[in-house]
Amino acid sequence: MISDEKWNNLAHYAKNKILAEEVPHITKEDFVLPHVGFYIGVESSSGDDILLEGILHESLKNVVESVDLVTASLAKISQDKDIEHSTIQTSTFHLTMITACTYVKNPLSWDENKDGVFFQWGQQFKGMYLPHQIKKMNCTKLEILDKLCSWEGKICSSAWRQPCGLIWKLTVESYSS
Repeated sequence: MISDEKWNNLAHYAKNKILAEEVPHITKEDFVLPHVGFYIGVESSSGDDILLEGILHESLKNVVESVDLVTASLAKISQDKDIEHSTIQTSTFHLTMITACTYVKNPLSWDENKDGVFFQWGQQFKGMYLPHQIKKMNCTKLEILDKLCSWEGKICSSAWRQPCGLIWKLTVESYSS
């Protein structure tokens, strides 16, 4: 488990990397934690989601290395979208480390107050919501899964109810700053 102080340092580190500013020193050895994914979401001061990027991989070992990969991608995306530095500087950063991705037979057996959720239909249709996204929705689990399929998976909203619709619970550690 990562302390709030270390999460705060990571958030500052990530923000500076995206802005191509001098980054604070972080000791990578302090962040050797096995995980299967890492995501960074950036929400403007007005509450709009402006950036979201991450990685899923079965054998990630160091959180700082994961942050480096994600921030490199976010820096390029923010340049391509021509997002002002001042917008990023005043934004809230949502950092999410995924520690486990577990298939659930019962699509409703995940906790919408702390877990993320991943939907898969074959190899083409996939979608994911992280805890900070779910919290903003203020919806029931059924509504979340319907939106996950239609908005993120780009297929009919009831696909998660079919045997081919697979639901995965994402066990996470999250921090917002």
